[in-house]
Amino acid sequence: MTWESPKQPSYIAWMTTLPEMQIAVTIDMQSTIKLWDCHNKEVLASSTGLFFCCKLLQSEFTKDGPIVLVGDACGNLYIFRIPDLHLISKVNVFPYSIDGLYFSPQKKWVFLIGHRLHDLTKVFYMSSLLRPSEFSAPVSTVLEVPVIRKVFWTPRREDRITLMSLILPQNITKFDTFDMKLEGIGNKVTIQGYLTASFSLAEHEGTPDYFGVSDKDVIVCSTRFSLLLFDINGLRLQTFHYCPEEIWRLWVVCLECFPHSGALKK
Repeated sequence: MTWESPKQPSYIAWMTTLPEMQIAVTIDMQSTIKLWDCHNKEVLASSTGLFFCCKLLQSEFTKDGPIVLVGDACGNLYIFRIPDLHLISKVNVFPYSIDGLYFSPQKKWVFLIGHRLHDLTKVFYMSSLLRPSEFSAPVSTVLEVPVIRKVFWTPRREDRITLMSLILPQNITKFDTFDMKLEGIGNKVTIQGYLTASFSLAEHEGTPDYFGVSDKDVIVCSTRFSLLLFDINGLRLQTFHYCPEEIWRLWVVCLECFPHSGALKK
């Protein structure tokens, strides 16, 4: 045991950490946010700026500094500055709670999924959220892909995102790859998501639970007994069969995104 907080007056419901700064962030049942230095028992900062109960809590490093992101039950996204928990921006994203939040590799974009079968999506330009005084309104766009099951930003391709969705009622898995671009119309900045590639799996190929993408435009996905490799246009590259063993989980990571990974790459 290296650190323990004091006993809290209200139950702690959410926690996130920034290990590089040895900081923990908590939200209790009274929607109070607290920032902790994991070297002592004193609270570095606290905020009661939430009006509805928390549904999502995440901390990240950005080019503008470390931040805390909070999503509440009414679809509001709050961004607080570390270390003083100053509220940088607040925007209503959806009429329902935010279920998922996914940053692009360099935090240029953030992709948000809303409640109700994951049929609500928005991509925000992070600078418009982190520097609201420079923009008349948050800059965002919607990617029209229903029933999204998984999301993966392409490593080292800051503007490319692939969405794995389900076509109902046939239960066919589909992959859509978009390139995000900023465009200027007069003095206004907008975002466009351009569909770069798309394909669907054949019914006999199963329904994947997990997938990932490489910067070489290769998609890997796992069905119950096999790994399938495709290019982003759907060309089958390779199949690895694991029957009778079952695949329970798949992680896809970019080794170059981690320090001291040279031995692993070899």
